[in-house]
Amino acid sequence: MNHGIKKALKQDWKYLMGINCDDILLPDYWDKGRPYLEVGHPIIGMDQIIAYEVATGRALKIRLRYERDKCHVWGGGRFLSREAIERAVHGVYPSGFNSGLDKASQANINQFTPGDPVVIDGCYLLDMKDEGNINTFETYRSLGVKVAPGEVAHFINIEG
Repeated sequence: MNHGIKKALKQDWKYLMGINCDDILLPDYWDKGRPYLEVGHPIIGMDQIIAYEVATGRALKIRLRYERDKCHVWGGGRFLSREAIERAVHGVYPSGFNSGLDKASQANINQFTPGDPVVIDGCYLLDMKDEGNINTFETYRSLGVKVAPGEVAHFINIEG
């Protein structure tokens, strides 16, 4: 992943957003994030997502916990400023990791970026889960709260 970031740094941009092919991001998230992007906060993201198991239709809302009084945000939908990425002298993502990348990359960035990330209130990302994911739906069962079908439909039936 650091290889891709090195390539991206050759381009002209202010923010990089992390999102995966199995994530659905609500359009409202852009409106919520815009004011923070405009003033230049180094890290902007959300502390809750919905994990959706495709095969069964089960869904959980998962909120990250604060650790050692430090705020964390999910990697999906996380905006990182170019400055925050350039400060992470050892790279954003640790080498050799296949899981825990959201938390590990946040820890790397926090070493060189003062203050907590801006947390956008609300749930704007649905993470689809199947047997091919490193972190399956079962990984999150003890962390989440069941979600009503209407909340999932809000993501899947977006008209635009």
